[in-house]
Amino acid sequence: MSFYCNGYATLITDLCGENQNMKLLFMTHKFLSLVATLLLVLFSRPIMAQNGTIKGSIIDEITKEPLIGAAVLIEGTTKGASTDLDGNYEIQNVDAGTYTLRASYVSYETVIKKVFQL
Repeated sequence: MSFYCNGYATLITDLCGENQNMKLLFMTHKFLSLVATLLLVLFSRPIMAQNGTIKGSIIDEITKEPLIGAAVLIEGTTKGASTDLDGNYEIQNVDAGTYTLRASYVSYETVIKKVFQL
């Protein structure tokens, strides 16, 4: 049978009354879970920080109009993006390094450009 004691649902019937050791054990377990979660978040940040984002825009050289739906690919990988309504693209989770981008659009000449990323 479960009931609420100090806002916590429990299966132990005497948690609010006589059995304070169980209450202490429950609070200790909750505290250790919180500490473990915080440690996981803190130590996973450096791993996530090693990835970056390449972003830019594709426009027509003469008219300066954005090219909607142009394909932008990182050569030698499967990563890429399509431009949005404003001609902007964003490729996320890219490791630090130097890359060659290939931009293509129907009836336009393909453009290849080297990109340096920190």
